[in-house]
Amino acid sequence: MPLNIDFQQILLHMFNVVLLFGILYLLLYKPVKDFMDKRVKEYADMDAEAKEALGKAKQEQETYEQKLQSVHKEIAQLRETAVKERETEVAQILESANAQAASILAKARAEGAAEHDRLIQSAGSELRDMITSAAQKLTYKDVSDAYDSFLNAGNKTDSGKGDVNE
Repeated sequence: MPLNIDFQQILLHMFNVVLLFGILYLLLYKPVKDFMDKRVKEYADMDAEAKEALGKAKQEQETYEQKLQSVHKEIAQLRETAVKERETEVAQILESANAQAASILAKARAEGAAEHDRLIQSAGSELRDMITSAAQKLTYKDVSDAYDSFLNAGNKTDSGKGDVNE
């Protein structure tokens, strides 16, 4: 053997190296690779679930936004309806208040006119009495006649009350 090469030793070393790689593959590489594949699959599943949940959440958000917009529109319509109803109620209340005010004013004017007429009539009769009494005083030529009529007028009022001197 030239150069002192033993082919049997080389083959044995090569067999040991192949055996070592086979055992290392079975004991280390394959379990680690399986573990890593499981982790990749687990993270891929989690990512898919998260994307699906996000898609559902976006879809629900869009649905809720549409519902919210329709609710806002409905609220606006209800508010407009309520405002119109309040305006008609206010108009009716104002109409009835104006009608009541007109009837109160008409009644007050009628009562005022009646009071005015009564006062005018009362003042007219008082004026008549005063003019009559002034005319009688002027027609009396004598002061004694006026004095006698004064006493007669006093006796007429006293006779209704009863005699105090008795």
